[in-house]
Order: sequence, then structure tokens, then C-alpha cells
Amino acid sequence: MCVAESFGMSVISRSFARVFLLSAIGLATASTTAACSTTPVTVMDVTVARPLPASNKVMLVVDTSSNNERGEAAALEAGLTKELRRGGYVLEKGGLTVHAKIVELHRGSTIANVLTGVLAGTDYADVAVAIDDPTGRRLMSFTVRGEALDKRYRQLDQALSENVPASIREELDKARN
Repeated sequence: MCVAESFGMSVISRSFARVFLLSAIGLATASTTAACSTTPVTVMDVTVARPLPASNKVMLVVDTSSNNERGEAAALEAGLTKELRRGGYVLEKGGLTVHAKIVELHRGSTIANVLTGVLAGTDYADVAVAIDDPTGRRLMSFTVRGEALDKRYRQLDQALSENVPASIREELDKARN
């Protein structure tokens, strides 16, 4: 006799209990790994036309006219502002111009994510970044993809406001040195 039968559960109840138990185990596992892991960020298609000057003056231009239905572009703008200041950049005209635009936004299925696990229903955003000199000449461009693997714990706007801006600043720092 199985444990479910000893509690008087039917076959349907046993199936539900099995799914519930597996979900609870997955939830506990994911919550411990989510606290220890970071949102994956990938930098792609890096093109450097000219070396970046060592100036710490930066003007930030984030396109908030699209892909902002849930505040994604606004989260990116706020995160970039905070991250650039944290990196010692002064946000004012007269130096480099950093253009950022969310060019692709994909929200996976929350239901698939909850029912089947971490990799189903992955959310991601591709952010195109271009850096111009004070005269408007393009110096550098690249794309950053931020992902939220498990939306139960790490939302896409969090990736856009924390991890993607940090990667953008790192690329800017590397190109200046």
C-alpha cells in the first residue's frame, strides 16, 4: 500500500499529490539556487570603430518609446543611470553619448515556467547599445541580452535594471582602457 492509499486518497488525488510534491521540491530547489545565482547576461556583436576617450562625461539616451508596456525601458534607464554613476561617470553633455534601446523583448509563458520548471517560459530582452563621441561619430556598438530564467524569483525588469546595465558599464570601461 502506498502512502497516498493509507490516507484514503484516490488515484486522481495521488497524481495530484505527486505533481504537488514535485512542484514543492522544485520550488524549494529553485529558491535556494535563485538566491545564489545571477541573471544570465550575454554581450554580442561588439564592434569598436574607434578607441573611446578616457572622459568620464556621459550623456545617456534610452529609447522609451517602445518595449515599455510594463516599464521595461524605464527600468533599463533607471538602472543605467544608477550603474553609470556608481562607475564614476558624470551624466552631462559634452562627453560620450550612450544610446540604449530594447530591440527585442520576449516574455515566455508563466504557466509553462511554473509547471515545468526553470528553463520553460524564459524571458529575455535584447538591448542595442551605441556609443558616440561628442561630434556624433559612432565609436562602438554591441547588443546585451538579459534573461530571467525563472520568473517566479527573478523578473525581467530586474535583469534590465541591474544585470544588463552592469554589463553595459563593463563594456564601456573595457573600451576606455
